[in-house]
Amino acid sequence: MNQVKIGKFILKMRTEKGLTQAELADKLGVTDRAVSNWENGRRMPDISFLPSLCDVLDISMSELLKGERLPSEEKESGYKEILLNTLDDNKKSKRKIIGLFTILVVSIFSFLTLFIIQYKSQFPKIDIYSLMIQDAEASLNKMFDYQDSQVYFYGVDGVSVCNSKEECFGLKNALMNSQIEMEQMKKYLDSQYSLGNLSRYILWDGGTTMYQNERYAAIFCHTVDGNNDIYFGIPSMEKDLDGGYCGHEKSRIKRFIRTFHIISIEENNEEPEFMDVTLRDYKNKVDTISLNKSNYLVVGKDYEMTFSTFQTFEDTTFNIFQNSTLLETKETEEQINEPIVVNLEGQTEVNNISMQVVDGTLSPTGMKLLITDYNEDKYVYGLYFYIEKKVKGEWVSIPVKSEHLVVFPDKAYFVDKNYKLIFDMDWEYIYGELPSGTYRIVKKISLDKDRPIDENYVHKTISMEFQIE
Repeated sequence: MNQVKIGKFILKMRTEKGLTQAELADKLGVTDRAVSNWENGRRMPDISFLPSLCDVLDISMSELLKGERLPSEEKESGYKEILLNTLDDNKKSKRKIIGLFTILVVSIFSFLTLFIIQYKSQFPKIDIYSLMIQDAEASLNKMFDYQDSQVYFYGVDGVSVCNSKEECFGLKNALMNSQIEMEQMKKYLDSQYSLGNLSRYILWDGGTTMYQNERYAAIFCHTVDGNNDIYFGIPSMEKDLDGGYCGHEKSRIKRFIRTFHIISIEENNEEPEFMDVTLRDYKNKVDTISLNKSNYLVVGKDYEMTFSTFQTFEDTTFNIFQNSTLLETKETEEQINEPIVVNLEGQTEVNNISMQVVDGTLSPTGMKLLITDYNEDKYVYGLYFYIEKKVKGEWVSIPVKSEHLVVFPDKAYFVDKNYKLIFDMDWEYIYGELPSGTYRIVKKISLDKDRPIDENYVHKTISMEFQIE
């Protein structure tokens, strides 16, 4: 059956009948586009339209299917055979298409299977057995981003993770190809700490964890400011960076060494990884502190302890261990008691409490105010505050913009486990924009947890000077 020949025959017979495409389409209940497709040989009429089409064009079914006029004796014969052959051809075509589709699907599936097998062989999952580093010039370089972290190398060209078969893979590629997760790396380091193969310290800044042995160091940041960066480097990395990691600026307080005499050591029942150590400092003051068991100590001996810190605090044994990181411990016969550069700017009239502006936040309309409270009995802090200006050596009140706006909710706040509390101070709606000058911010605090802190109740007062340029 010749589709093009049939189309031309329909066109000829329609023309002889004096019908337009639209008129023929209307008679058959189809669109004129359908008629156009028939006549151009692009489509065959649906089998359900053949009888009606033959009636309108006054032709036989056999003539339509052969695409030409036939003698009278052939008009009504042969069309059934033509239809059966056409249907059979269609079935064969469908089977051929199904066969080709099946081959295509099988081919795609086979290709994907081979790709996955090859990918897995090239990038197998890694059960970390060891960690290798390649030393380089002692500089800090950002290497790549990983999820919400930035990964840095210090003094290291490359970091590789190796499995038990001694097959090693670059850290970046292993992470990017999902061979390992960074949490898996941290678990490996924790396991090495449990085995005594490296030391581990948890810093005061929110939970930053530091690992170190004689071959490498690693820092997993977890600060109160939300910094989750990760550092890998040579063993001296923390010392060389001098606190300049995890979003901190380099410490203004350098390392310092103190000698302590060990009086007694007891198990810490609440935290098995720690021990309670009673020690005596160079002033003969005795304190008991908790130390990680990775610090090997013997009762009755003197130890030189090296610390570093980001903080400023009063020079006491408790404060040193609370606010510093113990980096190294070694037995000694010398008394080394290096001073700490103690900056008590912001020290208030209440002992062991200080106030300071968070770096970079001071403006004429507000600041972030950091309160540090080392008192055993914790004070209650509220939102209430006022500001005074120094005029000719005297503190004078600043007029408020509108008395009815100066309203503070009676809500109580307490320092966190790191003895810190940050207030976001916005005084623009109270005082407006402060001109240049010397000011002090005054807050009231209380040990009475059941009393609101407002302007009408007598409390202890803490204050801090600041300068508006």
